[in-house]
Amino acid sequence: MKRIVPRTCTEVLDKDSTPNRETVPERLESYRETSAYVLLGDPGAGKSTAFEAEYEALGEDACLIPARNFLTFDPTNHPEWRGKTLFIDGLDEVRAGSSDALGPFDRIRCRLDALGKPRFRLSCRGADWLGANDRKRLEDISPDSKVIVLRLDPLTDRDIEKILENQRNIGGVENFISEARRRGVYGLLTNPQSLDLLAKVVASSGGWPESKLDTFEKACLQLVLEHNEEHQAASQYKGPSDPKQLLDAAGHLCAVQLLSGAEGYSLRPNPSSSVVVKNTSKSVVFANKNPAFMGVWGRVEALQWLVV
Repeated sequence: MKRIVPRTCTEVLDKDSTPNRETVPERLESYRETSAYVLLGDPGAGKSTAFEAEYEALGEDACLIPARNFLTFDPTNHPEWRGKTLFIDGLDEVRAGSSDALGPFDRIRCRLDALGKPRFRLSCRGADWLGANDRKRLEDISPDSKVIVLRLDPLTDRDIEKILENQRNIGGVENFISEARRRGVYGLLTNPQSLDLLAKVVASSGGWPESKLDTFEKACLQLVLEHNEEHQAASQYKGPSDPKQLLDAAGHLCAVQLLSGAEGYSLRPNPSSSVVVKNTSKSVVFANKNPAFMGVWGRVEALQWLVV
């Protein structure tokens, strides 16, 4: 059974309008009275699970809808959408299969406008969020013309312990976390998806791999793959998806980042980028640290090991 832990998030500020304001992590539930917000996170960060928890907490006053269904179904056949707080999950999923990132987004805005501008929450991967442009366009259909952008925080030690407490064959929760730190892969534990993958690697092998390098190689072979079914089905994922190819591409990107001293990679359209490189850059190996920037950074663990 999936263990759900309360999550915290940090507000992503519009630097132009709030240049001197400081932000601190807050429980996601503290934003329940907000008219409209966007929840950002890396692949596997737990956006959908967080939405499920908030939707269940609001009960009959809310409706949880996959973004694909929200765009596909006729609102007139779904009276349950009206007068509710709408949790629209997966803007990134509908953008993944489109050559025009603005098209699906504008159709969501059109749907919300037709429904009378209800309170809404929208989830999206950080790498697929277009920053100030998306925020400004959503403000046009927000009930109070305001939209708060939130970024899901990494799991804490306590969160990790709660998630793993029923996990078998990992040698004990505290030992598992301590061993991850020793092997330099603790960062993988702060993402629910990579935490689950690493725990399964250890459990299925009857223990940790012999070396640190072997540990990270096995983990990365899982991390470079796309685990979201909607993204798998999207047209951009119809290219090569051989794990070895993706891992080699990830190693190349990490090496370039280290040798060049660059902060990260832009995700703006580039016809010269191969399908393998595009798919790899949107895997869990890379993170979008700044939603105002259309790009990704190689995770510290990836930079350390994938260039070996």
